[in-house]
Amino acid sequence: MAGKASLVWDESQKLTGRDPDFHRRDLWGAIEAGDFPEYELGLQLIAEEDEFKFDFDLLDPTKLIPEELVPVQRVGKMVLNRNPDNFFAENEQAAFHPGHIVPGIDYTNDPLLQGRLFTYTDTQISRLRGAKLPRNSD
Repeated sequence: MAGKASLVWDESQKLTGRDPDFHRRDLWGAIEAGDFPEYELGLQLIAEEDEFKFDFDLLDPTKLIPEELVPVQRVGKMVLNRNPDNFFAENEQAAFHPGHIVPGIDYTNDPLLQGRLFTYTDTQISRLRGAKLPRNSD
C-alpha cells in the first residue's frame, strides 16, 4: 500500500508557491517508473438499529468514528497502474457521483452527503455539457 506521507505546513506552502503541480508530476513519474500506488477502500458499517447507541452524533462531520467501536472492513483495492493515454477523455470528462452505489449500501441522513447527492449531478451537467457527453460504457 502507498502508506502515509506528508509535508509539514511550511514545506507545503513553499512547494506550492514554487511548483503547484508537484504532486501531479510526482504521481505521473511514479506510475511511469512502474511504482504503482495502491489504495485500500474500507468501510465502517453500522446497522440501522445501532444508530443511536453511541454517545456522539454519527452524522457530525467534525467527528471520526473510532475504529475500536466500529472496525474498518477492507472491501477493495485501487491500483493506479497506468497514466492516461488521452488526458482529456480519461480525466477531464470523468465524473464521480456519490449516488452510484452497489445494492445493499444505503445513505445516512447526513446533510453534507445529501447535499452532494444533488449538487454533483448539477455540477456535472454544467461542466460536462450533460447530454452531449458520450457514454463510456454499454
